[in-house]
Amino acid sequence: MTLRQPHILFPILVLLASSPGAAEQADAKPEPSAQKRALWRKKTALEIEYRLVRADPEAYYLVIDLPAGEVVLKAGGRLLRTCPVRTWGLAPHTRRKTLLCHMANRIDPVTPEPGNHGLRLRGRRLPLDFIGRLIEGPREASRLYFSPPLLIQPVDSPTSPNLDHLELRRRDIKALGSALQPGDAAILIPPLETQSGAPR
Repeated sequence: MTLRQPHILFPILVLLASSPGAAEQADAKPEPSAQKRALWRKKTALEIEYRLVRADPEAYYLVIDLPAGEVVLKAGGRLLRTCPVRTWGLAPHTRRKTLLCHMANRIDPVTPEPGNHGLRLRGRRLPLDFIGRLIEGPREASRLYFSPPLLIQPVDSPTSPNLDHLELRRRDIKALGSALQPGDAAILIPPLETQSGAPR
């Protein structure tokens, strides 16, 4: 077939255009690929991070990058610490888009000590261990609770299957607990559709 024989092509094009479903296929928009969705989520995360840094260049914040399997502590765009994610569990609705969360509370495995007025250990928390006698603050068994509900906890800690969570090394939990305070932000980049929360 040559370009000098267009009359042969014309009937074929007419048949294709008149075939059932041709109009629907032409009007239907293709679903974005998983790679495009991943790039869009990264772009959204960068835009959120840019706004956070402009608002307060010295504030600490987290970037929870589940496709990369890491949690990054940053301030003013500077990378301060990278923590590998061991396992995670997210509800399907949480996996749809990039989320901005804020730390609500740090949950320490201690209880306020009863009022022992005038005693040497007044104001300390129980249980007291060697490290606890030197410093007060987060422990390796502390948990970081964010809103919308997201729990960052040490590896092998029990959790509810209905609660979005991720697990980090215990030393990372202690470091992040020392840096963050209620109100600090966390940007959650959800995983790819093919990724699971299996240990890394």
